[in-house]
Amino acid sequence: MALTGESVGIAAEEDRGTVSALFESMSHVGGGVAVAVYLTMLDAGAGYRAARLLGAVSVALGAVLVCLLLSGRDRGRPNPVLPGRTHRD
Repeated sequence: MALTGESVGIAAEEDRGTVSALFESMSHVGGGVAVAVYLTMLDAGAGYRAARLLGAVSVALGAVLVCLLLSGRDRGRPNPVLPGRTHRD
């Protein structure tokens, strides 16, 4: 929920519906691609351990990427999702 708020919060008021739909769509597409890759690896004989390792590495890289992207943001700006509060609250 917080990542969705960050993604949608930077969009102009009139574009927030489109941004939210795009964010959610990409989340579902990414999940579908991940499942397809893991099942393909298992079917190709890579083994369950290799598929789990790839999944763990993917999650770790995603977490690092999110932290890096969000750490450079201006936290003192008004929060459009929660009016009257800043992102530091």
